[in-house]
Amino acid sequence: MIKRCKAERLPDHIAKHEWENRFKIMAIKRLGPSLVPAEVVIPLSKLGRVMAELEHTVKQSLVKEGIVIRSEASGEPEVVILGFIPSDQRKFRYNFVFGLSLSIMKIAEKHGGRAYSTGLYYSSKAQQVLGKTRVARIKAFKQKVDPKAILNPGKVINGGLLSKFMNLAGKFEPLIRPFGNHVITEIGERPNTTVRNIPGDVAWYAYACSQCGYCVGECDQFYGRGWESQSPRGKWYWLREFIEGREDWDQFMVDSILSCTTCELCNKRCSVSLPIESSWLKLRGQLIQDEKRMTFPPFEMMAAALHKEGDIWAGYRADRSKWFPQNLKEKHGPDHKAKLVYFAGCTASYVERDIGIASVMLLDAAGVDFTYTGEKESCCGMPMLVAGKWDLFAASRLGFEIPDPHPEVQRQWAVFEAMIALMTPEGFAQLMGAMLPELIDAMPFGMGHMMRAMGKIPGALNLMKPMFPVLFPRLLPKMMPQVMPTILKLVGESIPMPDYMREQMPELMPKVMDNLMPHMIKDVVPLVTQPMVDCLRGKKAG
Repeated sequence: MIKRCKAERLPDHIAKHEWENRFKIMAIKRLGPSLVPAEVVIPLSKLGRVMAELEHTVKQSLVKEGIVIRSEASGEPEVVILGFIPSDQRKFRYNFVFGLSLSIMKIAEKHGGRAYSTGLYYSSKAQQVLGKTRVARIKAFKQKVDPKAILNPGKVINGGLLSKFMNLAGKFEPLIRPFGNHVITEIGERPNTTVRNIPGDVAWYAYACSQCGYCVGECDQFYGRGWESQSPRGKWYWLREFIEGREDWDQFMVDSILSCTTCELCNKRCSVSLPIESSWLKLRGQLIQDEKRMTFPPFEMMAAALHKEGDIWAGYRADRSKWFPQNLKEKHGPDHKAKLVYFAGCTASYVERDIGIASVMLLDAAGVDFTYTGEKESCCGMPMLVAGKWDLFAASRLGFEIPDPHPEVQRQWAVFEAMIALMTPEGFAQLMGAMLPELIDAMPFGMGHMMRAMGKIPGALNLMKPMFPVLFPRLLPKMMPQVMPTILKLVGESIPMPDYMREQMPELMPKVMDNLMPHMIKDVVPLVTQPMVDCLRGKKAG
């Protein structure tokens, strides 16, 4: 068949490459990072002539994909040609290159072809694409169910200004074509320019995203929350809006980047083959490390503990190896030399110790010669990596009885969950509400006495309430050292933490408050204003 059709068999390595990338149907877009679409339908009998004329007429790189339709309404076989010209929509020259889509349309129509679809650009060609009968039926249906043209206005039928402009531009196609052919279009990724603090490669990928939606249904974050903004497609779209100045970062979008579970399924599904997960990881460092935005509050406690003791659970470094089975210390402990080292990590060392115990017993039973670094081991750093804090990134089946870790695990996670509840605007407001007299006394410049006096004057504090959002952020840093003992006392009473964590709170909590309060204060102030006014008036908390 190859010989009869004068065809050519491609080398095996090309065939293998095409097969392995058969679902990466828009990978060409990474070279643009935009595409000029030129999609037409032509008679199969005219395919050769059309391809030759395209080669002669279009001087820019034109990627073509074809699908043969055995029999159309005319009874004749047709070919759908999906053409794409790589370009960059951020550059002015893109407008000239876009004009070549008119040249391709003109060639198709010259040989009895038509537009592949109508859309907004070619709604004036609806009768060519759909036929008079179908257009009449669509117009009648549209008039019946959508007489005000609210849904998809100007698309398919009743074209708007864009369709009229494209129709007019088609008449000037011979004049437009030389500009499109002779502007210089660079092909290939050029992720060198940082845009509004977005790393160059991430900005490039934002425009390379084809918005196909393959990633959406696979995204843990999306189907857990249900909002398009949580999906990779939504984030890429938002980044384009940000780059072009129509959006700005807020905590919701920062959290959207941080909430990625790093499963990388989006990387597998992406039709453009974009490195999505690593792009979000890079943005975490940009937003949290470089721009000092707020990460998830529990990570602040982890960061303080990691900086002090080398773990995220606020355990003492001296206790890191206490989980290691005594009967294996001589054989596999820190004094034993071996080529293989077992790394337990923070959670197995301090919380779910049965994981570490079972692992080393399994390795020993399998005859593996390994050692363990003990107290020298430090956190793997992954929690800090995903938190954006890159400065800190730097066995019964074997016949053994392993202690049931469940009570300790529950206790440790209970501490963690209580800390999460505390480190929210509502949690901090509740904490402050329990120490309002101390906060008022700690106000600098004698303001506490003044405000208590104003509390006795009817209406005076109501006049001052609008000033609280301005005064409180300025006063709080000066008040914190005085009220910190009260904070530590209240936190200790409300969170049943282990002794080793309680001992470290005087050092950890001030760092946590210094990092979180600048970000949370605007949300905390409205929650504490009325309770503070009530306290100044002498009312007791209900």
